[in-house]
Amino acid sequence: MSTITFEYLADLTQRAWRFAQHEWPLLPGGPMPVFELKTKADSKNQGIGYSMSEMQDLDHDDVMFRVLHEVSVFATLLRGADPKQVEATFDTLVARINEATEAEAGQATKH
Repeated sequence: MSTITFEYLADLTQRAWRFAQHEWPLLPGGPMPVFELKTKADSKNQGIGYSMSEMQDLDHDDVMFRVLHEVSVFATLLRGADPKQVEATFDTLVARINEATEAEAGQATKH
């Protein structure tokens, strides 16, 4: 299993955030702030924070789940939707990312 780095988490988060922005154009433009949670005070920062000690113990699928869940929470709240919509937001993001991944794989096999 490869080591999960903060840069990897930040890249995954930005990719998921771009999908969310495409799906819900009313979301704020630009990148989502991503930071490492090192102390309790860090949790007051704006954006998505990750505890690297927790994330490094996860496999890739669990990391993807956590990233998509965090982005789903922000996308739901920032577009003013009911917090009960987080699961639907998550499902939509997963579907869009899966579609894009399949399309990219299809393009790669055509070359």
